[in-house]
Amino acid sequence: MLDSYGQLAADLMVINERYAWFVKEIFYRQIPKRERNQFAWQIEENGMSAFISGRSLGTSRKVDPAAAPVQYELHTSPEGEPCIYEKRRFTSLLDFLYTDLMQGFIHGQSPKPCRLCRRFFLQDQGFVYEYCNGSAPDASGKTCREIGARQSFRTKVQGSEIWQIHQRAYKKYYARVMKKNMSKAEFNFWAQEAERLRDEALEEERQTKRMGHEFDYKAFAITLNDR
Repeated sequence: MLDSYGQLAADLMVINERYAWFVKEIFYRQIPKRERNQFAWQIEENGMSAFISGRSLGTSRKVDPAAAPVQYELHTSPEGEPCIYEKRRFTSLLDFLYTDLMQGFIHGQSPKPCRLCRRFFLQDQGFVYEYCNGSAPDASGKTCREIGARQSFRTKVQGSEIWQIHQRAYKKYYARVMKKNMSKAEFNFWAQEAERLRDEALEEERQTKRMGHEFDYKAFAITLNDR
């Protein structure tokens, strides 16, 4: 019994130190979304591929694969159909977590630390969320993702003159709706067109800067407000 508790304590120490470190490191630099093998690319691009071959994630100099005997059984699925299921038997927490973590990577899921509360949340394939959907630590009643989205949007606007022009125009036209000088349908039409013009301007700005030229922000503001 004491040996079992000792093994559990050792496993928890590795999980707390090594697994948390490993997951944070694979998201150190967020790579663009990929249709397949997103987390394999994350591991590769962040230089973490050397650590995945053993359950200690590199703590041990030897490769230490998880001990997990596999058995297969035939059961009825929730849909009432016969299916073959895989059954594994683990004798340690570390064996289970290592296997579960790597299976998650293979199937497009991974734990990820929230940038706001630092708690881990499940990151699905094809998404690049930086914030979790749990309650924010400021007791505002909002989620970390809601607060993070506002912060990210504010940072994006502050760092882009095109976004600032777009937001000033948006507020001006929305004020017309509130004063009954513009219908909601007319505003929605303008807003969709303004988004298209904004995105086109952002791309044109990138191109002109790449060529060493200046983007005409005044012309963009006139175009956006002449609707």
